[in-house]
Amino acid sequence: MTATTAVHSILVPIDLSAGTSRILKFAAAIARSFHGNICLLHCIEQERDTVCELGIRPVSMYEFSEHHSKEFQQLTEEAASLESDGFDVQLDIVQGPVAEAILATAQQNQIDLIVIGSQGHDAVWDHEVGSITEEVLSQADIPVLVVPTVTKKPAQRCLV
Repeated sequence: MTATTAVHSILVPIDLSAGTSRILKFAAAIARSFHGNICLLHCIEQERDTVCELGIRPVSMYEFSEHHSKEFQQLTEEAASLESDGFDVQLDIVQGPVAEAILATAQQNQIDLIVIGSQGHDAVWDHEVGSITEEVLSQADIPVLVVPTVTKKPAQRCLV
């Protein structure tokens, strides 16, 4: 992507955490500016022992809705909300290593920009596996926008 190239397709990996709406707002603002489309990606993580054995696999909407009905409802509501705002939305659900799934989806869908949150798993997971966002940043060959998923309160001044 060159400096003059428009952003036609934005990949937004979402984990349905509290920061999801903030990430989607940034992605929607960029997509609106460039008249681009949005690809939502939800990755079902495998148990740590099976990640290397199975790789990434697509999950059918039916299979996902049967086993993860609450998450399925949230994902379809997010997609419907973006569609009602005038965006073309693609919803992909995969199972496998998250960073690998994000990068593969970006390549398969000719994505121009990845919009991802800065916070996800707990400290133990990040220590063992490494930050998903950090892995995507280090391996992506397209721009990545990292959105802080938590707004930090300004430092309080104390008079002593």
